[in-house]
Amino acid sequence: MEIGRNDSGVIVGLADAPKLPEDLPNKIRDLLGILVAVNLHHADGKAWLVIEVDPYPNPISYRGHYYMRSGSTLQELKRAALLLFHADPERFVTGAFVKIGYFRSASDLAYHDEVHGNLFEQTAQTIDLVRTKYLKAAITYQGIQRIERYPVPNAALREAILNALVHRDYAVGAPVQIRVYENRLKIWNPAVLPEGWTLEHLLADHASSPYNPFLANAFFRAGEHRMRQHRGSLPQAARRARRAQRARQIETWGRGIQRIFEACREAGVPEPIIEYKPNDLWIEFPFSPEYLKTIAPTSSAQGGAQSGARSEAQSRPESRPESRPESRPESRPESKVAMMIISSLAQKPLGKIEIARAIGHLSVSGELKKQILWLNEHGLIERTLPAKPNSRLQKYRLTPAGRPLTPDLSFQLSAFSFQLFSPPPRRRPARLHHRAHLEKLAKPAQTSGN
Repeated sequence: MEIGRNDSGVIVGLADAPKLPEDLPNKIRDLLGILVAVNLHHADGKAWLVIEVDPYPNPISYRGHYYMRSGSTLQELKRAALLLFHADPERFVTGAFVKIGYFRSASDLAYHDEVHGNLFEQTAQTIDLVRTKYLKAAITYQGIQRIERYPVPNAALREAILNALVHRDYAVGAPVQIRVYENRLKIWNPAVLPEGWTLEHLLADHASSPYNPFLANAFFRAGEHRMRQHRGSLPQAARRARRAQRARQIETWGRGIQRIFEACREAGVPEPIIEYKPNDLWIEFPFSPEYLKTIAPTSSAQGGAQSGARSEAQSRPESRPESRPESRPESRPESKVAMMIISSLAQKPLGKIEIARAIGHLSVSGELKKQILWLNEHGLIERTLPAKPNSRLQKYRLTPAGRPLTPDLSFQLSAFSFQLFSPPPRRRPARLHHRAHLEKLAKPAQTSGN
């Protein structure tokens, strides 16, 4: 962009030109949130400016509106941009969040969470939260190999949550709801099918006709962008696999419901049940009898531990079921670092840096991060801010499943700390040791002389 030329390209000059290269970049940054280069040029005693702007992959915000360039045109993005990129889309779109709850019965809510943020954050955090906190893994063994089976395949769960967030009607001020019971999982969203469509059309092969095309296209492009990011660093075989995956995504565009059914069939679990009324779509995942039989001892123990009445006010996001299948003996931590992490959290929640110091590490190592992730995934510790996993204020605490492990580990941690921080034992100087040795040798000789 050039300033100081007329429409014919003739230089007409600028007033206060020397100050503009300093003032304009700061004003543009404060107003639009982007960085630009402003270069001052002179010709025939007149000054003009050249403003250089690098391409930006995300829409640019200007006074509450979002804009993106498409070719030579400038398009204004409104609700879609707010949902995708604003840190708090609920300021503008009521109900743009997710509620998750665990129900003992249709009317008995045991605990619940809410997931906020932009749609990309909501998708990732909802999938992670449902799998790590609300679904129990049925654990079996084939020889020495440990196998964990979840009641809903990960691919089906991801597709169902994506569909609920991307294809819902955001004019309805109610959040997406995920209800988890002992024997099923249900997802509700205020969906709107294309005009003339019925549930039969939705379940059959159909062309892509998303209710929110900007949202759908943004998620599709985000997937392509991640593939391009990793392409240069992958071996050739892995790149071929990713190209095949990308081709499959393009080929199956518009087949989200079919992909959910395919994932369930491939995993050998019951197919989902879908019910639809205008602005009212339920997808229910029944749990298989084999899965329920495997977790039956844990479920009954959980039911006994939670028989007392709890109000909804007590069902805070940080609350967790008192018993999880991962907390059974086969899930006890085998790593010494994991055991010390559990002991360090016995008294109060700690951040990663505090945990590292408590167990005698100089910094947060990769192994420490790995063991924290393992303990979190297996329900032995939990985040204090589950909706903001990357927050600088994030800390970790023991869950009811992890707390029973602490008595066995407290002595190990104290012994480890003693070995780590105690000074080495003092040795007698070599000269004194040599003298004592000579005296010991001389003493029998004196005795025999007497």
